[in-house]
Amino acid sequence: QLGMKTEEFDKQFLAWLEAQTKKTVEGFDNWQKRLKSIAANAKAKKWDEVLNEGAEIRDIYPDYVEAGSVYEFLADAFIEKKDSVAAAHELSLYSKVGGRSPLLIKKLATLLEELGRKKEAVAALERLNYIYPVNDEDFHRQLGGLVFDQGNVDGAIREFAASVAMNP
Repeated sequence: QLGMKTEEFDKQFLAWLEAQTKKTVEGFDNWQKRLKSIAANAKAKKWDEVLNEGAEIRDIYPDYVEAGSVYEFLADAFIEKKDSVAAAHELSLYSKVGGRSPLLIKKLATLLEELGRKKEAVAALERLNYIYPVNDEDFHRQLGGLVFDQGNVDGAIREFAASVAMNP
């Protein structure tokens, strides 16, 4: 609002900020403890335990997308349980909240491609290309094939040329 006093702005902003972060702040200690548990279960390949707790833990701190995120543990568990749709869903959520691991985004694109969701696979790989322009011949070949299948000849030429430039 025009003419709003600094004190009123601060009051409204802090109330908004507290509402946005309250769940994560209040649940952080619980999240941290349970994340260690889910990581141990994933390492021990106790996939049912990972799936039983994963979504609840993920939703306490949904913005955590660094190494060892719950999204990754859930996706791995779903892959081991042969549920590619659910694994792709987890990695899509990961990507939407800012996840940027090249390995996980490539895994997402591969799952989407296997599920016949090629347009989404292209979007995932193109996002990765913006985040982390990769010196990865397989990546460029995969993206080139996907965009070619969608009729994007210029995009396919660009990606295949990048692949060839790496002297495979």
